[in-house]
Amino acid sequence: MINRIAALTILSLFTACASQTPKPKYVEEKNQAKYSSSRALAENPDKVLRAARAVLDNLTHESNPPSGESVKGDDDSTVYTGWVYSTSKDKYVQYDFNGSPRRKPLALRRIYGFTVTPGLSGSQVTMNVEEEVQEIDLKSGSAKGWKRVETETAAYDMLLRRLTEKVRQE
Repeated sequence: MINRIAALTILSLFTACASQTPKPKYVEEKNQAKYSSSRALAENPDKVLRAARAVLDNLTHESNPPSGESVKGDDDSTVYTGWVYSTSKDKYVQYDFNGSPRRKPLALRRIYGFTVTPGLSGSQVTMNVEEEVQEIDLKSGSAKGWKRVETETAAYDMLLRRLTEKVRQE
């Protein structure tokens, strides 16, 4: 009788252990984009530089308020804009107005630039973005000046996307 109980106990232990499926080990993947400020394109550097100038012209024309500056170039491989103005989508000032919270989006200005150099597979493109946010006096609501901030990484992605679209169009 004791042998049967011991056998049943051992058998139930083996079946209990065998019925558990092994859990796979998962690696936690971060849902974040990997932006870079340089990229290699398989196109002629002259073609990429023309497309870069066209992209910067479009950005200058989209400036609100309009930018009086045009696209400039230091040498044969670098082009950049003057200040391009817009309103930030994620930077704002929050204040109370008669007991109710209000938000005021901040003005944003950027200088965009491309440097195109010949590479092994065609062209090596380096993007440069300088960003400033408008400072607001919270008591009067007037603008105090501009403050340099770290550039949003999505700006590089936007520049690269526009550049590749313009290169394909030419």
